[in-house]
Amino acid sequence: VNFEPRRGEDADDSWVQDHVRAGEARQRADGDQGGDRDRARHWRCEGNGQEVLASCAKSRARAGAHGARAGDWYSSLPFGTRGVFTICVASYVLCVLVGFDDFARACVAPRHVLATGEVYRALTAPFFHGSLLHLALNMTAFVGTASGLERSLGTTQFALIVLLFALVAAAYHVALATAAALVGFTGAPMECAIGLSGIIFGLIVVDTHLSAIERRSVFGFFDVPSGWYPLGLLLFIQVIAPAVSFLGHAAGLLAGLTYVRGYLNPVLPSPAAIESFE
Repeated sequence: VNFEPRRGEDADDSWVQDHVRAGEARQRADGDQGGDRDRARHWRCEGNGQEVLASCAKSRARAGAHGARAGDWYSSLPFGTRGVFTICVASYVLCVLVGFDDFARACVAPRHVLATGEVYRALTAPFFHGSLLHLALNMTAFVGTASGLERSLGTTQFALIVLLFALVAAAYHVALATAAALVGFTGAPMECAIGLSGIIFGLIVVDTHLSAIERRSVFGFFDVPSGWYPLGLLLFIQVIAPAVSFLGHAAGLLAGLTYVRGYLNPVLPSPAAIESFE
């Protein structure tokens, strides 16, 4: 608040100057115009006028409603989907807070896996994301696919296939990179891939396999038969975003196909065991 102090005959100049200096110090501490606007909003909401109180009550009600809707959406997610979503978001926020961006230590890097046996990368790479956009796109695709799939399969089986897809997709990634190097793509083993998109492609394959829908749209641009939807999505994404990991996405697609063809059944618990655990 800016004011011009009045000086009368009995005014104490030192008292006035002290308050002026205190006011200026508070303004400097509070920052620029953005801080001034925040303080103005705070003071308006501390006023006693009926219009002021009503306006502030509406603002707080709107904020509370938005928060309630977000909380309801989060609570409505199945347990496994909510868990994976939380881990991905929390890991990104933590990386931002501590300034961690050395993703070469966590990514699926075929040369590191082959040279030093760093198989732990299969379980760390899916949960790191390089940017907020990367995280937002993957979480949007993941929640939309995973929530319905988990409700169909059950949380136990869903959690198992997410874990298996992380491991199997990493194995396929290393194998594809090695094969690519043998035919002349020598940079393939040097790739360093992070993000949940490999697992998402695996889940899309399973969702497509279980769905009765005959045709699916690829981002609204064109329709393809459901059986070809994962492959069409893989190729279309690569065309519009050439920098993404083609091998990582293809590895996830192959992991999903391996599951729906039944080749992972020997390492999965029996349906009776899954049902009893569920």
